[in-house]
Amino acid sequence: FFFSKVHHLSEPNSSKEHLFLTPPTTTTRCCIFPLTLNLFLVSLQPSSLPATFNNSDKMRLLTHNVMRNNTAAAGQSNAPLRITATQVRVDEPASSDDADAQRREIEFAKHTLPIINWESLLQGAKALGLDSLPPSVTPELANDEGFLRALYHVLMNVHLVNGMLTCSETGKEFPVTDGVVNMMLEENECV
Repeated sequence: FFFSKVHHLSEPNSSKEHLFLTPPTTTTRCCIFPLTLNLFLVSLQPSSLPATFNNSDKMRLLTHNVMRNNTAAAGQSNAPLRITATQVRVDEPASSDDADAQRREIEFAKHTLPIINWESLLQGAKALGLDSLPPSVTPELANDEGFLRALYHVLMNVHLVNGMLTCSETGKEFPVTDGVVNMMLEENECV
């Protein structure tokens, strides 16, 4: 998903902020950046997601899994961005005693598994100090509740707080500060 502008607007009588996204136009195409799955899902259906998903201030491995370099130099490359972490946060699972929350986590992981780039996830997890993921997902693992809960934990509770994302194709660096990736492009870098 690509969007060109992000506007933060506040309601006059509310302290809540809303995020509005507008699709790119020909006049704003140099400002295009990839919208992360994390932000996209939170903006669409916050009430249907597990509670830990709504804390979107830190970059998760799920977010990293869908990010790509969108500069002209990268072309149509689908190579994952390499993580160099200077600060990582791992949250405790919030649903250890809540059977309904556990069921939602399992379902979330099961439905997310087919769209995950497993090589990218392995690379990202290893860069954040996690080396316990299997080299591939077998059909048995894809239906194993213990594995699915562990996968949910890796995707949702491991955060890159500060560091750098680097394109392996071009060397372009995208800094991560307080869990926010700066993917803004200069006009001469645009597609």
